[in-house]
Amino acid sequence: MKLVPALYDTENDLALAECNAILRYISQKFKIDEQWYPREDLAKQAKINQYLDFHHLNTRRCSYLAFHLLFAPILKTGDPTFDEKHTYRTVRSALRNFEGIYLQDKKFIGGDKPCIADLVAFFDITMLEVLDFDYANYPKVIKWIGEMR
Repeated sequence: MKLVPALYDTENDLALAECNAILRYISQKFKIDEQWYPREDLAKQAKINQYLDFHHLNTRRCSYLAFHLLFAPILKTGDPTFDEKHTYRTVRSALRNFEGIYLQDKKFIGGDKPCIADLVAFFDITMLEVLDFDYANYPKVIKWIGEMR
């Protein structure tokens, strides 16, 4: 059995899957604070959307790696094409890109305060902790994790 994030909004008879779509929908429907998902500042919203698309083949690999090394053997499931060395390379590249593209000189992806993109990133990137991953080469990630906590 596979489980996916899902939401059913009875008010609009709308079924949604995929966490990023759900986060965007909830942010807009309930008009959450602009910090989390800007409606007025389209440039900030675009940067958040950019990360939410970027993460699928980048920082998502952090949780993919943790899953395949720790949980897939127990559950007897997983991606049959999983390659540990390749995935570690992808993770290291993703963390460099995360620092260079999304954090740069900012505290969070969206600027001075966390946004929904930070929540998604935090889940994936901190999954590496179950592998005792050494973040030493990623000082901005270390600082960002501390700020998120």
